[in-house]
Amino acid sequence: YLNYYGDVGAIHTVPFYQVIAADNIHNNLFRNKIVLVGYGEDLEPEKHQGFYSAYSRSSGQAICPIEIAGTAVADILDQSWLRPLGEKYSLAILIGWGLLLGGLFRFCQYRNALALTVFFCVAYFALSLFLFNTYCLWIPLTLPLMQALAFIIWESVIHYRQIRKLTASYLPKEVFAISSD
Repeated sequence: YLNYYGDVGAIHTVPFYQVIAADNIHNNLFRNKIVLVGYGEDLEPEKHQGFYSAYSRSSGQAICPIEIAGTAVADILDQSWLRPLGEKYSLAILIGWGLLLGGLFRFCQYRNALALTVFFCVAYFALSLFLFNTYCLWIPLTLPLMQALAFIIWESVIHYRQIRKLTASYLPKEVFAISSD
């Protein structure tokens, strides 16, 4: 997976007409550089020649093919391409995360389990961000957080049903009745 360096123009490009005009270009501009030649500007706006990336949302512009090639070359040189975690490890994370959350709600009081779940979600998000920024490692993020949300909702429903069941014998039924007025 490509690790984009930013929005359109993040990789320095020089138009070909400037390159052939020798008096406009500094002699050392291309020294010890990799030069890619290709389509780099939107000269024909009626033809869609670019690609959208994660950065296109903010600017609405498509990245031209030569910038994508430059990104690929830079990723190879820097060894900074995105590496998704293997399927076995991702599955192990999801199972382990589910067991952790289940254990929290099974062995801790509801309020403590809820606080620990939020803490572990924030810690997991921070770990995910750290691994992504430092090692370009892409670990599952959405599924574990959705899994935590599902646990919170499920355990909250069970908790409030137990509270209602316990208090129903001590409070009048009108307290639990849903009024239609």
